Amino acid sequence: LYLCCALLAANLSNFVTQWICPEAAGGGIPEVKTLLDGSYKRALVTPRTILAKSVGLTLAISAGFSVGKEGPFVHMAVSIA
Repeated sequence: LYLCCALLAANLSNFVTQWICPEAAGGGIPEVKTLLDGSYKRALVTPRTILAKSVGLTLAISAGFSVGKEGPFVHMAVSIA
């Protein structure tokens, strides 16, 4: 049962970051560095990106993936600000 739930969460996380919002893929820190460098990419700071990154991160952690949470949270915080 645990394996089925973990596989379902992993597949949903993959679906969210690959098909719904590909801009949500990645660690978060390189995207923030890109924004601070002056290369403004509108797709990195949309509400859709924030939602996809938060849902994908939650699903990936619940699937048991080893995910660094600091980078994605920094990206979400910069997107909100």
